Formats: sequence, C-alpha cells, structure tokens
Amino acid sequence: MTLPLLLRLQKKYPTADIFFLAEEIFFTPLKEVLPSINFVSTHKQDKLKQMKWDIVINLSFRNNASEFAGTLQTDLIVGAVKNSLGEVRVHGNWALYRTSLVHNNRYNCFHWSDINCFDVLSLEDMYIKEPLIRKGTNRRIGLFLGASATDRYPKKEFWLSLAKKLESFGSEIVLLGGESEREVGDFLFSQLSRAENTCGKFNLLGLFNAFRTCACVISPDTGPMHLASLSGTQVYNLSLGSASPWDTGAYTCGQVTVRPHISCIKGCWQCTRNEYLCFEKVNPEAFAIFIQMHLLENKLIHLETCSVYTSARNNLGLYHLEESEKSVHDINHQTISFLWQDFFASFLELGKLTNYNSDALKSNPTLRRTLIKSTKAFRDDFWAHYKQKSLLDAAFFEKSSTLLKPLAGFAQMYIENADAKKESWLKMLNMVESFLEKIEE
Repeated sequence: MTLPLLLRLQKKYPTADIFFLAEEIFFTPLKEVLPSINFVSTHKQDKLKQMKWDIVINLSFRNNASEFAGTLQTDLIVGAVKNSLGEVRVHGNWALYRTSLVHNNRYNCFHWSDINCFDVLSLEDMYIKEPLIRKGTNRRIGLFLGASATDRYPKKEFWLSLAKKLESFGSEIVLLGGESEREVGDFLFSQLSRAENTCGKFNLLGLFNAFRTCACVISPDTGPMHLASLSGTQVYNLSLGSASPWDTGAYTCGQVTVRPHISCIKGCWQCTRNEYLCFEKVNPEAFAIFIQMHLLENKLIHLETCSVYTSARNNLGLYHLEESEKSVHDINHQTISFLWQDFFASFLELGKLTNYNSDALKSNPTLRRTLIKSTKAFRDDFWAHYKQKSLLDAAFFEKSSTLLKPLAGFAQMYIENADAKKESWLKMLNMVESFLEKIEE
C-alpha cells in the first residue's frame, strides 16, 4: 500500500532524496523493486534525527513511530506525532480520517493508497501511468495461498477443489507463497497432476517475475497481490473476512474482486465469529468457471452468493470499484457509502465526486427519513455534549446510528485531536449541519 505513495513522490520530486524507515524484514524485498529509495532500518533510525526534512509522513499507528516522528526536524509533518509533553496529535485531515477508520470502515470508499497521498499531493500530482493488464495466452494460473490474517484466506480444501477444476480445463497451476505457505503448497502439489510449487522459493522480486509468467493470479487480499497487480498481471482478488476491497483491494485498473454476500462482512475489521462464515459463500468450482469465462471470453458471469467488482477510476482519478451486477440487498449500503465518500471529499476540499447520485437517496424515502431523523438526533446529542463541555467518548460513538458512524468517528477524533478547543467543536457542528443540509436537499 506504500508503493503508490513512493512512486508518486518520485514523480513529483524527481531529484529529491526519499528515505523510507521501516523494519528491515519489511523493506528488504522492496529494495530490489525500488532501488532509488533510501531504505533505513529502525535500528539505524537515530541518524535521521541529524537531518533536516522537507516532509515527514508517518503511516504507522504504532506508539514508537509517533514518538520518533516527534524528534525529527521538518517543515511539514503528516500523521501521528508525539510531542514533548507525551501527547499524540495527528497532523493532516486525511491522516485523521484514516485514523478514524479503525474499527469503523463500514462505509469507506477511499482506498488507503489514495488516502496516504491526500495530505501531501494534489490530485494532479497523484496521477501515475499504470501498467496495462496482460491477459496471458498461456495456461499457467497462479494461486497465492496465504495472507497476514487467517480470516483472509481460504483453507487448503478450497484451494484443492479450485485447482483441480482449473486443471480439468487444461490449466497448469503455479503455487505461490512464502515460507508460511510452504506446507499447504506441498500438500496441494502432492494432489495435483499439472502443478509447479514455488512456495518459499522467491523473494519479492522473484515473485514479481513469477507473476509475469502467469495468465492470471488468484489471491486473497495480501501484499503480494498488490505486487501482482503492479506487474500488469490479471488479478482475481478473493476478498474474505476483514479485508475490504474498498480499503485495500488490487489497486490498478481492470482487476477483479469477488466478495461473498453475507451481512457481517460489511465493516468487518476483525472477525468475531467462531468460524469464518464468509468462506462458505464461495463455491470453488463455480469460481473456477467464473475465471475461465473471464480469461477466455472477457465475460463476468453471475456468482450466486458473491458480489463481483472491477477496479476503475472515478471522475477525480481515484480508485473506484464498479459492481458488475447490482444486488438489491446492497443498494442501500452502496447509496450510503457513496454519500459519505462524496461528503468527505467535499467537506475536506478534495473535490466533487460523481459516484453519489442524490436521486438514489430520494428514491428510497424510508432510508432518507431514517437518515434525516438519525442525523437530527445526532446533532442534538452533539450539541448537548458541547454545552456540557463533555468529550465525545466511546459511549457517544457506540450510541450513534450505524448510518452515522463515519461522522461520529471523525468528529470524535477531530475534537480530541484539537484538545476540545471551541473552534474544533464549531467546525464539527458545522460539519453535522452541512451533512444534514445535503441529505435534506
């Protein structure tokens, strides 16, 4: 997710020295992909304190990252910073918005790769030429088998059924993954007749090259998926569990995301179930047929229990997902999601989006009445807190309507970040009134 930011900074500042501070295990593979970036390990970070910086961007939520950011000499800083009094402040409205998404991303439609850029780059500066998707003519289909969280990738039985069905169409299966995927890779290799097992054999550059030998890559939402996307390979993102395709989906245009139909998956930050119910909604054999039809005939066929999206760009050039089939049970969610995206883009002065159509809300009078009523109740409660000089605590957030969680989360963060100064309360009151005016028009 940091790659688009680094590429855009290089484009904007072609002669600048760009430094990237992270744990060595994280950035070592990136050094081969981005040789012009100065990568610095965290155990050598003190040398950065001696330098004067034009811009410092802290993308981490960790306490030690905000503490270190507070020690740097810079003209502009974005993200969380701990000051000399031990207080953490988030610099940049979009960095604050990103912070407000933690456990609160149900209606977010901004990709994190875009959010990371908003406070430091203009929309014009964010434009980068993307690789065209190569639909390979060979029959090699890559399966990337793992992800960082267990709720984000399917079990080995799913991969086996999927791979066997693909083999029945004449495909050669390329098993991809790191050391943690070696065991499942070995199992699948023992069960398949036309497979190559590369799990644990490649670094990031090796994976990049391996992706380019495949007609397509099927992958859960994980870091290497983004690398496959940037390589120009057709990606089928199997979006499960806490991975939201709006937040972290395959970023380049034309990539396909399949997401199960299940109510708990919307706004899932961390699965709280005893078992991952969303896994059961994806039929591996039907998924294999879906992939074949798209590869060979460029058709996105219907999947009974899943939504299907294609990555694109909206009128501002930002990441957007186009749903191939409008699902009735998703219309309200889509309407509210686009409403919030349009509202934040306008209120935080990013630009005017055309995704949101006010007629969609007006055509659903029940939803519109509920939203207006909830917003007025929210405004009254907010005003009462302001008059009583009481902070917007966790109870305030939990009490607020689900429809208004984006506003509640941001307002809570904004006021706390400004030490509850009068100006911050008035700014957020104005935000509430602006939203109410928008939905009543």
